[in-house]
Amino acid sequence: MIWTAGIIRSGERKSAAQKEVMRPIHVRQVEIAEQHRQREAEYEVELQAWKGSPKGDPDDKPTEPPPMEHLYLNDTHRDYSARWPLM
Repeated sequence: MIWTAGIIRSGERKSAAQKEVMRPIHVRQVEIAEQHRQREAEYEVELQAWKGSPKGDPDDKPTEPPPMEHLYLNDTHRDYSARWPLM
């Protein structure tokens, strides 16, 4: 885990610099989110097929995809960050 903080005077373009640094991470997070949506959609199709099968054998039940991976935390409120990355 890496913690960062931009300490610059007001109006010194902190946001622009931070956006440039974070751009590759944001791009990757979008890719991860799309892959996760695809896995969830595939799981739902498999689950509906399993539920519609004659016996619905518990051993054949599809496995639910794991929670989506998060590459960064934007909310540093102590109640939220204490639970991360467990969510």
